[in-house]
Amino acid sequence: LTLRVHLISRSVSEVFRQKAIEEYNALGNCKAVYKKTFKSLFLIGIIPFSIFWFFSPHLFRWVFGEVWEEAGIFAQILTPMVFSSFVVSPLTYLYYIANKQKEDTMTYLVFLVLNIFSFYVFRNDVTILLISYSLIYVIFYLVNLIRSYKFSKGLV
Repeated sequence: LTLRVHLISRSVSEVFRQKAIEEYNALGNCKAVYKKTFKSLFLIGIIPFSIFWFFSPHLFRWVFGEVWEEAGIFAQILTPMVFSSFVVSPLTYLYYIANKQKEDTMTYLVFLVLNIFSFYVFRNDVTILLISYSLIYVIFYLVNLIRSYKFSKGLV
């Protein structure tokens, strides 16, 4: 699943980059292509990710056997993180268009520190660790979504 998600996201990202750069250079913003790309990715992903989120424990049990149900629960926990990545990752190219690589690097460093802290604190409980990991990622992508949208409006 993650490989397919990455492939679709990467393909959209390449088209988005080209159009965003053209629009940003011509108009000083790329809000229109940003909104269109966000909506497209959200609509493409919401149904399959929702289905997977609701049914992954049952699906894992049915396909791989009863002993794999826990893996399905883990997949369920990580689904919001993967969905967030699918929708937001292509849009974060705005950090480069807006010349905000330092901010992007600092965001990743904070993200790394939070993850290391989370792994240390919750190392004895895999379920809580995965919930924490997924939640940190979702917050990270929400921050990137908000910032990149601001950049798309030419507000740097």
